[in-house]
Amino acid sequence: MIQRNIVVATKPKLKPFYLKNVIGVPPDPKYGETRTDHNLLWHPADPAWADAHFAAARAEGQEQHSRFADPLFVDPEIGDCRFAPGSPAPALGIEPVDLRRVGLR
Repeated sequence: MIQRNIVVATKPKLKPFYLKNVIGVPPDPKYGETRTDHNLLWHPADPAWADAHFAAARAEGQEQHSRFADPLFVDPEIGDCRFAPGSPAPALGIEPVDLRRVGLR
Protein backbone atom coordinates (compact mmCIF):
# COMPACT_ATOMS: atom_id res chain seq x y z
CA MET A 1 0.00 0.00 0.00
CA ILE A 2 1.41 3.34 -1.07
CA GLN A 3 -1.03 6.01 0.04
CA ARG A 4 -0.93 9.60 1.20
CA ASN A 5 2.71 10.21 0.33
CA ILE A 6 4.54 13.06 -1.32
CA VAL A 7 7.13 12.14 -3.93
CA VAL A 8 9.34 15.00 -5.08
CA ALA A 9 12.08 14.52 -7.67
CA THR A 10 14.64 16.94 -9.01
CA LYS A 11 16.76 14.64 -11.15
CA PRO A 12 15.89 14.12 -14.82
CA LYS A 13 14.71 10.71 -16.01
CA LEU A 14 13.97 9.48 -12.47
CA LYS A 15 10.73 7.46 -12.51
CA PRO A 16 7.99 8.29 -9.97
CA PHE A 17 7.89 4.79 -8.43
CA TYR A 18 10.01 1.71 -8.79
CA LEU A 19 7.51 -0.58 -7.10
CA LYS A 20 10.11 -3.31 -6.65
CA ASN A 21 12.30 -0.88 -4.73
CA VAL A 22 9.42 0.48 -2.65
CA ILE A 23 7.95 -2.92 -1.78
CA GLY A 24 11.28 -4.75 -1.72
CA VAL A 25 10.21 -8.05 -3.24
CA PRO A 26 10.99 -9.31 -6.72
CA PRO A 27 9.53 -9.62 -9.23
CA ASP A 28 8.35 -6.08 -9.77
CA PRO A 29 4.60 -6.11 -8.96
CA LYS A 30 2.03 -4.85 -11.43
CA TYR A 31 -0.03 -1.79 -10.56
CA GLY A 32 -3.14 -3.94 -10.14
CA GLU A 33 -1.35 -5.91 -7.40
CA THR A 34 -0.76 -2.80 -5.31
CA ARG A 35 -2.89 -0.17 -3.64
CA THR A 36 -1.66 3.28 -4.56
CA ASP A 37 -3.79 6.39 -4.17
CA HIS A 38 -4.06 9.84 -2.61
CA ASN A 39 -0.39 10.54 -3.41
CA LEU A 40 1.09 13.86 -4.44
CA LEU A 41 3.86 13.74 -7.04
CA TRP A 42 5.99 16.70 -8.06
CA HIS A 43 8.96 17.47 -10.28
CA PRO A 44 9.59 21.22 -10.50
CA ALA A 45 11.43 21.02 -13.83
CA ASP A 46 9.27 18.44 -15.64
CA PRO A 47 5.50 19.02 -15.82
CA ALA A 48 5.00 15.68 -17.62
CA TRP A 49 7.10 13.69 -15.13
CA ALA A 50 4.24 11.62 -13.70
CA ASP A 51 2.07 11.31 -16.83
CA ALA A 52 3.20 7.80 -17.85
CA HIS A 53 3.02 6.58 -14.24
CA PHE A 54 -0.50 7.92 -13.74
CA ALA A 55 -1.70 6.53 -17.10
CA ALA A 56 -0.40 3.03 -16.32
CA ALA A 57 -1.60 3.06 -12.71
CA ARG A 58 -5.06 4.43 -13.52
CA ALA A 59 -5.51 1.84 -16.26
CA GLU A 60 -5.16 -0.74 -13.45
CA GLY A 61 -7.53 1.12 -11.09
CA GLN A 62 -4.81 2.78 -9.01
CA GLU A 63 -3.85 6.43 -8.28
CA GLN A 64 -7.44 7.52 -8.98
CA HIS A 65 -7.22 10.51 -6.62
CA SER A 66 -3.48 11.19 -6.76
CA ARG A 67 -2.26 14.46 -8.22
CA PHE A 68 0.76 16.06 -9.80
CA ALA A 69 1.27 19.41 -8.07
CA ASP A 70 3.70 21.44 -5.99
CA PRO A 71 3.18 20.43 -2.33
CA LEU A 72 4.01 23.99 -1.27
CA PHE A 73 6.33 23.16 1.61
CA VAL A 74 7.07 26.10 3.92
CA ASP A 75 10.89 25.83 3.72
CA PRO A 76 12.16 22.39 2.65
CA GLU A 77 15.78 23.57 2.53
CA ILE A 78 15.83 23.64 6.33
CA GLY A 79 13.55 20.63 6.76
CA ASP A 80 10.33 22.55 7.33
CA CYS A 81 7.86 20.46 5.34
CA ARG A 82 4.75 21.95 6.83
CA PHE A 83 2.29 22.99 4.15
CA ALA A 84 1.92 26.61 3.10
CA PRO A 85 -1.61 27.92 2.53
CA GLY A 86 -3.02 26.56 -0.70
CA SER A 87 -1.11 23.28 -0.60
CA PRO A 88 -3.00 20.43 -2.30
CA ALA A 89 -1.64 17.90 0.22
CA PRO A 90 -4.27 18.25 2.98
CA ALA A 91 -7.10 17.62 0.47
CA LEU A 92 -5.47 14.23 -0.22
CA GLY A 93 -5.38 13.40 3.49
CA ILE A 94 -1.62 13.95 3.74
CA GLU A 95 -0.46 15.29 7.09
CA PRO A 96 2.59 17.55 7.39
CA VAL A 97 5.83 16.33 8.93
CA ASP A 98 8.24 18.80 10.48
CA LEU A 99 11.55 17.18 9.54
CA ARG A 100 13.36 19.40 12.04
CA ARG A 101 11.87 17.13 14.73
CA VAL A 102 12.71 13.81 13.05
CA GLY A 103 15.81 11.71 13.62
CA LEU A 104 18.73 12.06 16.01
CA ARG A 105 19.35 15.36 17.71
